[in-house]
Amino acid sequence: MVYADKKIYIFGGEALLQSTTKYNDLWVYDLQTKSFTDITPTAPATKPSARAHFGMAKFPELNQILIFGGHGNNYLNDLWFLNYISTTFAQSNHANSPSARDKFCFIKLKDKFFLYGGTSGYAALDDSYFFYYSTYRETTSQGIMISSQNPTKLCYRYFQFSPPPPANADVKFQIAYSSNGINYSQFLVPDGTTWSYFTSTQQNFSTTTFDNNQYIKIKGYFYSYSPPKNPKVDEIVINYNLAPYPPTLIRIGNPIDNILLLMPHRYSLLFKGKVIPKSKPAVEA
Repeated sequence: MVYADKKIYIFGGEALLQSTTKYNDLWVYDLQTKSFTDITPTAPATKPSARAHFGMAKFPELNQILIFGGHGNNYLNDLWFLNYISTTFAQSNHANSPSARDKFCFIKLKDKFFLYGGTSGYAALDDSYFFYYSTYRETTSQGIMISSQNPTKLCYRYFQFSPPPPANADVKFQIAYSSNGINYSQFLVPDGTTWSYFTSTQQNFSTTTFDNNQYIKIKGYFYSYSPPKNPKVDEIVINYNLAPYPPTLIRIGNPIDNILLLMPHRYSLLFKGKVIPKSKPAVEA
């Protein structure tokens, strides 16, 4: 049960203590009209499964309520976002999740959510995690050598990435160049200035500023305006001419080569842990 925007939101639960009957309905109690309303989504795939003894905390900066774990047919460790303005659920695709559990502590302090303990069957848990969601993340690649051929005839043609960002998210890039792989320019955009970005999934270089520089670095900017939607980049492609050689595609970010280190940042949604305090409460069965 969570209070938000002059309303109380109630999700799930069980009929009786240790009952096999669990619920996943969503109700709101309006403190002004003093009335309950069932606002449960009708499609099963758009809401958490039935459960009890889960964690529930408000994320007011983004008009969201977080629901984690609990016990349904088994112990759970899935994470859901409830937008209490649109009253819609979205499941998070996050990394490093705590193990499945119920009856744990789950609170928000400043920009982090802290989770401690719980149970998983007859086992009491004493591990701790914090959960952090960032709406903005940037990352920069290491230096990339485009070609070992004569750089005086190197001409950059276009830059593209895939997949495109989802709705309510954005991905932007800038590129720095170098002739020796040591001293790099500022991060620039297609026309050679610093004030904009590579923003489309295919964008032509409109200046010769980058030409004849065989080393580059790529800086990515990732934005998410509606969690848990997170932009990701699976592939970056740079097309160039190197006369008299034919145009060549360089695919950056191959999971094997890991040239552009975007993969660790593809999710800005992350559980960080384990956070073990110096003195822990005693574990009770």
